[in-house]
Amino acid sequence: MNHRSGGLGAAVRMLRGPAKAGDVALAAVVGLAGVLAVHHPMILSGFGRIQTDLRDTRLLNYFLEHGWLWVTQARHHERFWDSPFFHPVPNVTAYSDSMLSFGPIYWPFRATGLAPDVAFGAWMAATTSLNYAAGLLLFRGGLGFGWPAAAAAAGLIAFGSPRVNLLHHPQLLPCFYLLFALYALCRVARDHAAGAAERASWWTAFGLAVAAQFYGGYYLAWFFCVGLAVAAVAALLLDATRARVAALILRDWWAVALGAAVAAVALVPFLAHYLPVAREVGQGFSEMQRLTQPVSWCWWNVGEINWFWGWIDRGWPLGALYPEELRMGLGFATTAACWLGVYLSRRRPLGRLALVVAIFGVTAMTFRLDYIAAATACFALAVLFREPEWTRREVVPIALATAALLAAPAGDDVALSLSFAMMALCVHRLWRRRRTDGLAVPGAVLAALAWHSLPTDLAALMAVFFATAGALAAYLAPGRRIEAALGAVGLWLAATAWLSVERAHWIFHLAALGAAFGWSASGGRRPRPGPVAAGILLGASLLIVVFGDGADSPWLAASPFIPGSGAVRMPSRVILIFLVPAALGLAFLVERLHRAGRGAAAWGLALICLLEQTGTSLTYDRDEGRRRVAEIARRVDRDAGAFYYQRSPGDDYYSVHIDAMWASVGSGVPTINGISGCFPTDWWELSDAGAPGRRAIEEALGIWCDRHGLRRVDVQLIGSRANQAASTSDAPPDP
Repeated sequence: MNHRSGGLGAAVRMLRGPAKAGDVALAAVVGLAGVLAVHHPMILSGFGRIQTDLRDTRLLNYFLEHGWLWVTQARHHERFWDSPFFHPVPNVTAYSDSMLSFGPIYWPFRATGLAPDVAFGAWMAATTSLNYAAGLLLFRGGLGFGWPAAAAAAGLIAFGSPRVNLLHHPQLLPCFYLLFALYALCRVARDHAAGAAERASWWTAFGLAVAAQFYGGYYLAWFFCVGLAVAAVAALLLDATRARVAALILRDWWAVALGAAVAAVALVPFLAHYLPVAREVGQGFSEMQRLTQPVSWCWWNVGEINWFWGWIDRGWPLGALYPEELRMGLGFATTAACWLGVYLSRRRPLGRLALVVAIFGVTAMTFRLDYIAAATACFALAVLFREPEWTRREVVPIALATAALLAAPAGDDVALSLSFAMMALCVHRLWRRRRTDGLAVPGAVLAALAWHSLPTDLAALMAVFFATAGALAAYLAPGRRIEAALGAVGLWLAATAWLSVERAHWIFHLAALGAAFGWSASGGRRPRPGPVAAGILLGASLLIVVFGDGADSPWLAASPFIPGSGAVRMPSRVILIFLVPAALGLAFLVERLHRAGRGAAAWGLALICLLEQTGTSLTYDRDEGRRRVAEIARRVDRDAGAFYYQRSPGDDYYSVHIDAMWASVGSGVPTINGISGCFPTDWWELSDAGAPGRRAIEEALGIWCDRHGLRRVDVQLIGSRANQAASTSDAPPDP
């Protein structure tokens, strides 16, 4: 569908019609119900309880509040990047997501007199509403879907279970800038009547929207840029999209350059503050990336708070160090609907692109590199084994593959699994060509792999039984003696392989799955590579399986080479970007029903999928949070230059420092306490003071003051109630 020129006015016309009034009303009802579903624990409490906890929630609330105090030029908040914690270290705002571009949603609530915690709750609800509205703009105004499909897609992005599960990281909640950026791309790609100036304005809007997302939160902006780069490469490789994308680039290259230049200029202050932090903290979070690497079940796990499937996570929790980061599922019905929608639309350029990007992304984020290489090797082997007559082009790569597997190190389970899969393909070829010539090569390969991979004593023991069974079968069916012999050999090898890995049956299962995948993927009417290309593919795959370290996923292997990836400690959060292709698949399916005249079914499917996302998130008592902060703030000397609140051993490290940061806001006195995504390099010496084997708190605080140009007499040391009680008792202080 081509849109008429006219900027946002055209979008408004698209959103308003043509459509049934009932569809528009239902889309509005879906939005209201979705906001209530996501935030009902907070809204129904009258904002007496705030989502979700006393830790990250209040930390991000602090950054929004600091932005408001910066706008109003409150004392000690005059410089945005120098928040008054970790005092007097400069540029500490850049130690975490600054939330700057998300502030304009928060500031009006503060301007009306709402307390910071209530304003933060209202900000969350308003942000979810904006996400839904931006989703409608994208899918209805940008992609031209009908109202049911647009509401379903926008709802999945705004109210999806992964977003609900990550509400305790509020910086991940806003995505409306990115949805608007995609809308701008739709305008330049689909509005063929737009003039040069209008196209330039949309490319500029795209760049500024992405830059705005960076100023609010790094994760979604970075994942979006990487995902967009992957989609662009895929679009240039796919026949269905290559010509259109190439023509767009040739037509608008100057506008793309203009948008990129404007975005780069807008990001100069961002980079000027965040790059020094990156240099200060060093190598990034590669080890934590491994701890939060998604596994297959993560894509189905909707978390314990989900109304419908939470019992699965409660009964069989995911054994991980950060399980809350690995709840990436959309629900079984919604996942099926999304994949079905993308699959049914695979002949459409956008549908095929979404399918390829989704498969690539899930595979690259989830599976080990050696597993992917083994599957690729199975495909290449199947291509070679399908060739009716073997020449040197087929024999040479098969012989080299056999030699590589024979040379695999002992204990390489993936190589052993690939050997089993290759043995299965050899047996299959012998069976298919049992009454013709050309059996020498597959027979020799089978014998070599069997001798190398199977325990000799077990193979000999099993051979007695299967040889007897084969002889009996040949006797009973004298006309099918070859089939009886080959059947006995195949069953003997399968049984021996199974028993040889009885403590790791996944090796056998992986081999069976790989052989079946390779054979099915190389068959049918699909075009497949020739023998030479298959041989090259096989060689490259075997290099990874046999000689490489393939324990990491492709994402982890490539991550060190992707600019900015060092700041991404939780790769599983990419699911929030995957919601876009998932929503596109759901929109395709709902639109298919709607265009078939099944409006009730279309709305029914949309509502079922959105209902499946619903869960009840955690909340904290607003008044309890205020009491914790007020207790510290009352003890702060307003004439002090700064204060440091010493926690007791039993205090929650994270919460205590956030309490002190908020006490600084309430008292107007900077604090040396702090918590953030990164820390000053000399912070831990003070933070750990008083613990066994560490410096005394007075000594550590004095060193901090000396290093940072503070006078010790100007810094107030406040002990927790537990520490005060210990210091006034006759007993020695509790360390």
